[in-house]
Amino acid sequence: MTLHDQALWKKLLLAPSLTPAQIRNATLDIAAEGLRGRAAMTFAADHVTTSATAHRRVFFLLLTDLIRRTELPAEAQVPPEQESLTYLRPRIGRAVGRAAKRFNMSVEEVEAALESLAGVFMSLGNAQDAVTGHARQALIDFRAFVKELDHWTAPRRGSPRGVKAEWVLRKAVLSLSCAEAAVAELDRVLGDSTLLIRAWHRDKQPVIARAARPEWLLDGWAIVVALWRQSEPSDREATLWEMAQLVPPLPKEVESWPGFPQGGSTFRTEKIDLSQAFDWRRQRPLDYITRNETLIAGEHAVTLAAEAQKLREAYMVQSTRALTEPDSDQKHGDDPLSRISGRASKASDTVLRQVVAVLDAVPSRAMLDPIIEAARPRLKLLRPPRPITFTRILFLPFDGALVPMEKWTPGSGKFPRPILTPLAEALRSAMGQEAEEINANLGGQNFFDVLKVDQVGRRLWAEAARLTPGLSLQEGLPTINLSANQCSELLTLATGIWRHAEGIWEAKLAAFSGPSTELVTAALKGPAQEGQAVFSMALASLLDRAQSPGSVIKTAARLSPIAGSIADEKLDDLAAAPALSLPTEDPVRAAHMAEEMVSLLKELETTPPGRQTDRRSIISPLLNQIGKASEAAARHMVERQLLPALQNPNAKHRAAVVVNIEHLARALRRIEMAGRRAGIVDGFDELERLYKQKLKATLNALDGGGLQRPDVIRIAEILLGSEQAMSLGGH
Repeated sequence: MTLHDQALWKKLLLAPSLTPAQIRNATLDIAAEGLRGRAAMTFAADHVTTSATAHRRVFFLLLTDLIRRTELPAEAQVPPEQESLTYLRPRIGRAVGRAAKRFNMSVEEVEAALESLAGVFMSLGNAQDAVTGHARQALIDFRAFVKELDHWTAPRRGSPRGVKAEWVLRKAVLSLSCAEAAVAELDRVLGDSTLLIRAWHRDKQPVIARAARPEWLLDGWAIVVALWRQSEPSDREATLWEMAQLVPPLPKEVESWPGFPQGGSTFRTEKIDLSQAFDWRRQRPLDYITRNETLIAGEHAVTLAAEAQKLREAYMVQSTRALTEPDSDQKHGDDPLSRISGRASKASDTVLRQVVAVLDAVPSRAMLDPIIEAARPRLKLLRPPRPITFTRILFLPFDGALVPMEKWTPGSGKFPRPILTPLAEALRSAMGQEAEEINANLGGQNFFDVLKVDQVGRRLWAEAARLTPGLSLQEGLPTINLSANQCSELLTLATGIWRHAEGIWEAKLAAFSGPSTELVTAALKGPAQEGQAVFSMALASLLDRAQSPGSVIKTAARLSPIAGSIADEKLDDLAAAPALSLPTEDPVRAAHMAEEMVSLLKELETTPPGRQTDRRSIISPLLNQIGKASEAAARHMVERQLLPALQNPNAKHRAAVVVNIEHLARALRRIEMAGRRAGIVDGFDELERLYKQKLKATLNALDGGGLQRPDVIRIAEILLGSEQAMSLGGH
């Protein structure tokens, strides 16, 4: 539990009762102390101002309504909201006095009731007010979300890929219906201040309970909506799995509230099975905490993150500038493409995205593909919005099994990349007008449009499976020396993959969740009947983005004995690869690489046996190598980035600079966790002692002009954990 969550828990334990508004205010109070970061602190400070304004506006609207309801026609010549302050004050006093007499209350009691009612209803606000209250704005946002989700779900209804979306949508529609009914009821009451004063004087608890209903009904949906809004279009299916986990349940009491729809109890209690899904949150807790902090802080966090990203990009450009100097190209020899490829692979994320965008805009780019060959592992992490093309979508089920020509051997279960364009052109020619229609509909769209990819891909793969056996490939490859048998093998291999492309595609879509045993089995059952090469290629495609490659291989082993051999091939590739060097100029990428390698090796330890009888003898040295590389990278980042950032803590720090120190600290912690999993303990223990020493010195040196105490405590919490951070801070 983070320090922020511990402080919030203690505060809520002392509360006499809990409502969503009280929980939100308690959360903002803790955030204002800086325990959730600079963005949340700014958000909390803004909320204090917004709340005070909302309270005053509701109080004024209640007063003006009371004036209208208690004045005689002769006294109401000027509407109270248009009256000058000089003349408004006596009118307020007269209205309050008359209300006190009517309800057998003192003037002080009426004034106190109005003040309290303004506090109770300020989150909703008045429907006629130009400024929208918090709860009313939440309802507006929720209504828009339901509309967006309904639109996204429409073409997926009735399909397996639409199950989670339809379930979330049913839950959202029910909550929205109830919330709209609750708000409509409160709006009717808010239109009569005398009714509210009388009800408050008689028994205020029912008023408080009714006023809280909209927020109870919407409680928990804000983070679900934020998840949806901040996800990339291509990630929506993965996001929906997590959204389904977070959908807040409606309490049974709602069924007795006005506006609850007939038959709604079925939807209220409806559940969905998510047991087969892979939960990334358990694997990457630091990412999960960071993501949630960004979601809750809203636009403040997004703006600050963008500014921080620019600073990081500037640092990466500076730190990699030497790599673009002429001397750095010597190791690439005289080949211009090799030199450019080397530069591109080491460029900053922004520059690499720009290079890819330029190359993707070239109509015929076969000769230019080598430029990004060295950068392909980074592109897999960056996932820039690549445009949908006929060739790229045609070979989408081959991803993970594509290799350069020099690495391809017959019968390897791999597919040479230079063959893609000639084979695609041969298929376009064979398809004729249909291919032209498909190609014409792809303009201006990218792979983030998963629905378009799905629709076009299924149609294209079916045609490719039908037409490929009749193609002649050799004539289209005048510069590549392939025998007739080799061309025939490649066509057979491609046909086998396209014949089962739909199942492979379904499993790849669910890579974020493992994918599940059922999807892997469905994807590989057909390829297993095609032969070892097709099966190997299909399995390589599934492993390309699988969150749990070990479980994929275990499932595959039930279908074919060569699954264990594929695990051996991966180990052989890892053992033959150059020693891992983590990119210290990009801490997050370095952390991801370390985590991915350690997780892969740990999973390969448990996969079914192949020709390697003792995998541990290969895996242990590799883990040791990765662990040492992680330690070396962490030390380099600490010396070159973390310690200089803490060197002068009283210099004026922009909030984005503080965000980047936290960003670096998270990457260091992730690298440490990966390194420890790999078996490196002493080196990281030494680094932890260094963190404590430097952070303690930083805390003692603070004078309030630069880094703040909560900033340093948060950095300590990220690097060392909450208990040691509390100890360091003297708590």
